[in-house]
Amino acid sequence: MKRGLIFCILFLVVVFSVTLVSAHQPRLVYDKDLYLNNSELVQNPEISQAYYAELPGSNEYYKIISNHSFNLYVQILSPYIENASKNFIVDIYYNNSTNPSWTLDGTKTTWIKFHEPFANDDYWQGPSINQTVAAGTYLIKVSNLNDKGKYVLVFGSIETFPFKEMIKATLAMPRLKMYFGKSVFTAYFNKIGIYLGILLGIIIAIIVVIVVLVHRRKGREDILNWKFKGKENIDGIEKY
Repeated sequence: MKRGLIFCILFLVVVFSVTLVSAHQPRLVYDKDLYLNNSELVQNPEISQAYYAELPGSNEYYKIISNHSFNLYVQILSPYIENASKNFIVDIYYNNSTNPSWTLDGTKTTWIKFHEPFANDDYWQGPSINQTVAAGTYLIKVSNLNDKGKYVLVFGSIETFPFKEMIKATLAMPRLKMYFGKSVFTAYFNKIGIYLGILLGIIIAIIVVIVVLVHRRKGREDILNWKFKGKENIDGIEKY
């Protein structure tokens, strides 16, 4: 029975991982102060990660430090919500340069709406950069005309979801829905909810089977004990 439960869980993990192939690892930073001296350090910049943020009235900053050349992929998105901002500008500075080496200008881009099925949310898709760059330090600045508005900054193009990240993504869903202005009760109205429901159903079914088998076994033991005691009583009467 334990093997069956383990097999079911492993099966769902595999299916879950395949489903997440096209999803970004979520990073919720909209409640952080990402000013210049408190920039968000992006770990593993080649791994696909989405930073959910909001300009608080000032620029926000991210930093990548790499000891070797790597593929730099950066894209700016905006949540598909009422009064969504699409005028973001992303400047990328290399090794403390005062002039940006690359600029993603959302004011000169046609933003395209797209649907992300994993969490069941919609986005505006803005400009991006995707190229191999040298080792060093990269400072990424996000701004717009009034430094206001929600945005999603995506790093990395390698889509992978280890088990730890799957758990983190699942637990992050309620806060992610709040970011989109949705009810937390819709957090699992998506593929995550489907697989969690299947897993919960399997666990409940296995528990029910275990309880039934235990009761049956106990019932058989009670019957055997009753027969044994009855035989002892009959043997005692005959001896008497």
